Amino acid sequence: MNGHVTPAAGSPDAGPVKKRSRWEAAAALDKEVLEFARAVAPDRSEAAIREAAFQRVASACRAAYLPNVQTFGSRACGLELWSSDIDIAILGVLEPAAPSGGFTEGQKRDVCWYLEALVRELHERRSVQKTLLIRRARIPIIKVTTVEGVDVDVSINGAGGMHAAALLGRHMAAFPALRPLALTLKAMLRVAQPAPLHEVATGGLGAYSLVNMLVAHLMLDAKEGGAPGDWGRLLLGFLERFGRRFDYDVQAVAVGRGGIVPKAAVPMASARDSTRLCVEDPLTGRDISGGTTRILAVRDAFAAAASVLRLALQRSDGAPGAPALALLSQAFDVRAALSPRSPLLAELGAARPDQGAAVAR
Repeated sequence: MNGHVTPAAGSPDAGPVKKRSRWEAAAALDKEVLEFARAVAPDRSEAAIREAAFQRVASACRAAYLPNVQTFGSRACGLELWSSDIDIAILGVLEPAAPSGGFTEGQKRDVCWYLEALVRELHERRSVQKTLLIRRARIPIIKVTTVEGVDVDVSINGAGGMHAAALLGRHMAAFPALRPLALTLKAMLRVAQPAPLHEVATGGLGAYSLVNMLVAHLMLDAKEGGAPGDWGRLLLGFLERFGRRFDYDVQAVAVGRGGIVPKAAVPMASARDSTRLCVEDPLTGRDISGGTTRILAVRDAFAAAASVLRLALQRSDGAPGAPALALLSQAFDVRAALSPRSPLLAELGAARPDQGAAVAR
């Protein structure tokens, strides 16, 4: 079962030529998802620049007597975009002790003392264009832009981020569709209009929450007998599930409990708030989506993109001879998501005035 749209017998579209073009359009969407995912991941030169930025910050950490430096998040599990921030955790200093999983106020004073020393070291080495120390966060962080132009977030933390990256690695081994779908959706949220929807700091949907939502979708699709290699169908199904069918008032995402469960089944106080997204961390049991205050905008972006893709498939857009990324370009601004180095930019040609309209609605 691959879930692609097939015309009903006797309908105007039921003739063999149109049916074949529908299948061709569906296959084209599969191809576009893979092609786009490859294009938004760092290429060899971008990966080298990002590695140089990481090493530059890690060297400053060691000089500031903070030697145990690890990456976590998207970079650690192979889900980074060419434009993603690099997440760095400094281990072995303090373990968060607050019930929320963050630092207590007393701990924050000590953490900020270490981070201030690191900021001075980075500037003395002329390793950065700018730095910002966010003191009042649950986990204080330094937001850094290195001289290479790479954005890096540095925090003092426990090993939870590395454990989460290892878990995501196991999910990627179990669900081959996870990586291309995650890269595509992360890019879509990043270029959303009128404002990006990928930053938790501005109320958007963070990568860890997004990936848990994707894993839940893939788990449920597999239970329903879906074909694991239908990338386009899986993308459209995710957009429709979390754009239309998922009830944010009463349902929670909990991959450790099977995927999607009633909020009443999740033992955290935040789950009782019927107005927001609830995503349970499968490792800690905590809600990891508390900062996603713009979930209605995220939901609407998913629903709009699903409508556009569904209509494009019904029209058989993306059949042989169609321009590069003909289907995805109707759902969001793929040009804005691509690296300036991407050869796909030349293939896309001039941007259409309606590009990205689905996410902007």
